[in-house]
Amino acid sequence: MAENKIELESVSENIMNNQIALKKINDILELNFFIPSYQRGYRWTEQQVNDLLNDIWEFINKPNKQQGEFYCLQPIVVKTCTDEFVKNNQLESEFDNKWYEVVDGQQRLTTIFIILSYLEKFLGEESLSSSYGKSKFVLEYETRHETRNFLSNITNKEDYIGIDSYFIHKAYTTIESWFKGQKQPKFVRDSILNAFMIDDDNKFPIEIIWYELSSNDDSIESFIRLNVGKIPLTNAELIKALFLQERNFGDEVELRQLEIAKEWDSIEYALQNNNFWAFLNETDSNIPARIEFLFDVMYKVAKKDDSEADNKYGTDQYATFRFFNKKFDPSGNLSKAVENSWNEIKDYFSAFEDWYNDNEWYHYIGYLIWAGTSIVDIYSLYKKSSKTEFKEKLVELVRKHIGNIEYHDNNGKYNVSVSYETDKKTLRSLLLLYNIEFILQKKESDYYRFPFDLFKDDKWDIEHISSQTTNELKDKKDQEEWLKVALDALDDKTKKEFEDDNISSSTDFNLKRKWITEKVGEENIDEDLKNCVGNLTLLNASINRGYGNAIFPAKRKVIIEHDKIGSFIPLCTKNVFLKYLTGGNNLRWGEKDIEISMNHFVEILSKYLIKK
Repeated sequence: MAENKIELESVSENIMNNQIALKKINDILELNFFIPSYQRGYRWTEQQVNDLLNDIWEFINKPNKQQGEFYCLQPIVVKTCTDEFVKNNQLESEFDNKWYEVVDGQQRLTTIFIILSYLEKFLGEESLSSSYGKSKFVLEYETRHETRNFLSNITNKEDYIGIDSYFIHKAYTTIESWFKGQKQPKFVRDSILNAFMIDDDNKFPIEIIWYELSSNDDSIESFIRLNVGKIPLTNAELIKALFLQERNFGDEVELRQLEIAKEWDSIEYALQNNNFWAFLNETDSNIPARIEFLFDVMYKVAKKDDSEADNKYGTDQYATFRFFNKKFDPSGNLSKAVENSWNEIKDYFSAFEDWYNDNEWYHYIGYLIWAGTSIVDIYSLYKKSSKTEFKEKLVELVRKHIGNIEYHDNNGKYNVSVSYETDKKTLRSLLLLYNIEFILQKKESDYYRFPFDLFKDDKWDIEHISSQTTNELKDKKDQEEWLKVALDALDDKTKKEFEDDNISSSTDFNLKRKWITEKVGEENIDEDLKNCVGNLTLLNASINRGYGNAIFPAKRKVIIEHDKIGSFIPLCTKNVFLKYLTGGNNLRWGEKDIEISMNHFVEILSKYLIKK
């Protein structure tokens, strides 16, 4: 964990000077982009080009767009070229702007360039510059200089040279075919061109996420991470750059950057605690930076009360980033916006820590999240409640999740009306809740907590304590294995009886099996009783399927062996196999044991069950 912390701190230092913004296509016109040699050439397929055009046109035609709504392309990752770099590479342009090395996003930039080239041809004597005040951006290539020349004069003729030109030509003809296939080609051309060239946030522009690396970042390392491993920029990375931009702070920029970066790493470090993480997540939803989960929750809470959120921030993987980006309006007080947003993030994290550290909240919330209750709904309850009210509401949520489960009281003998055959999902929920409530109702619960990380890391069966021995074993190898395991689990006295009764010499497997199951109290148990809650428990699937349809003492022996080596076995499961609740002969699990186990189950969960 210490190594992870050092790594996180170094990441914070590298990202401090990165710049992030949402830029309209208009904002990147007349900029100069350099495509380094470590990148492959242009390779977009017809499908990718068509998908982009379809998405843009769908957005343009979207009814009832809200003010400020826009279509957003995937991130473009760039790094400013130094004067020395420009000089050494003899980079020249008609635009008096600095050059940017494209680390990621070359394919998107090139496709935008080709679309603009196609649309510009329909302006006649006019050009983009004369019609809209700006020309296309420049694309220069470190090792493929002919590509720039080809891009500057693309036609639908097959006069390309080299593989890059081939794919550029193919994209051009695909774009041409797409527009020709529209019902009103001219109207569609004009609409898309306007969307590209718009310089007004209120007129539904096409935008990109602009991510500018600092001078300290290694371009090739960044390229490898983003392309070779196909690891896209995460919301966490984008939001971190958003928070740590120099423009956000006044004179004490470096000090405040370091403070936020340190607090950021502290939160990430805490979320690396797997039990804390598993407690907050329904499944093992691991992500590169776990703090991103925090941002997603914040966005979902805000989205809950904002019916226009999808329109404002989109529905793709970067919606959370755009939600935060909207908070930092360059025309407003950026420093205050950063402080307010960062304090809000810390408030959320503090709430999650409070949940985790309160023993009752920990168990009820952990159960509810496992059961599929939204953490957004839980947080909303938390914000509206006192501590006492919050606990009561959590219990009520658990009760609602369980549903109306009845139990019958027949002179002190309980029976829960839930079917093993048809209600396995409900049974699994009840058995988990049984373990959790048992822990909470014991004084020792202050130091023993249900380990949600271990539980969610495995698969769980609903196990019969006394086996369903009516299941036939027809294969001879299966029969021999069953007998071996069964006899090995019996005590010496019972083994001797097995020999003395001349059962061992019989060739009839069913006779031997019947003799053994009668000795351990399983043969005469009614099948309905075998399927009741008193004879069921949660067990790790691999352990359960490892011993199959064994008798109780064989199962008990396996449980003890796994417990010795530290395997996670739920407390109530361990208690039944060690007979802590029922006592008596350790070789037997009979009707009396099932009755005691059932009664204990009902007593522990009485506040969730309906007495009939």
